[in-house]
Amino acid sequence: MKISSPTAINRILQLFNTPRASVEEEFSPYFYRYFSRYFKNPNKFEGYIELCRYLFHVTKAKNASILDLGCGFGMMATLFGLYGAKEVIGYDLNIEKIELFQKLLLYLGPEIKNVKPFLGDSSKIEYPNGYFDVVVTNETLSHVREMEHTIEEIYRILKSGGRFLVRDGNNSLFLLGRLRRRRFWRKIDRGPVDPSSFRSTDIPLPFIEVRKKMILEKFPQMATKKIQLLS
Repeated sequence: MKISSPTAINRILQLFNTPRASVEEEFSPYFYRYFSRYFKNPNKFEGYIELCRYLFHVTKAKNASILDLGCGFGMMATLFGLYGAKEVIGYDLNIEKIELFQKLLLYLGPEIKNVKPFLGDSSKIEYPNGYFDVVVTNETLSHVREMEHTIEEIYRILKSGGRFLVRDGNNSLFLLGRLRRRRFWRKIDRGPVDPSSFRSTDIPLPFIEVRKKMILEKFPQMATKKIQLLS
């Protein structure tokens, strides 16, 4: 597959060989944490590139208008643009991710003109009927609350005969993912929460500590042992 801008691909690869302090200064600590597996082992990003190339192929996205719904920082959307999509809209509800997506595009250079970040809600997609050839939801639908409205909106904005790609590891059939999630939520519940592995802006208190505070607010005279047991 001919890539429209190998220079941009090389700059992405260079980014994952950049020292952590520089990445956090130019982008954010959140950006580094989210892609930490690639910063710690840049060779892993080659596998991600191959995955995106495969998904681009199976969705027949060449010269197509694409909506990457729940695009995050826009890495997949950007690669789809470089692989030869006519237009890629990266759509996400998280304002920080969209702002960092814009920074990523500036970092990669002005030649990427077919990829655009868009801040918006999946349950009300701000595009006309039948606008897109392809809709991609990569690790997105498991985070959606208004599922029915989101699916209806995807149907509305897809052209007749358009392609809808669903890829999501957050399901009970994926055994390895299920075990990882259980370990993750056990740490979130009981602590300590490891900031370096938490892929979000806000690092929460362990839920057990949150429950202690809630109980104390309602029952300030309650004995410590009883609060511990209840929380």
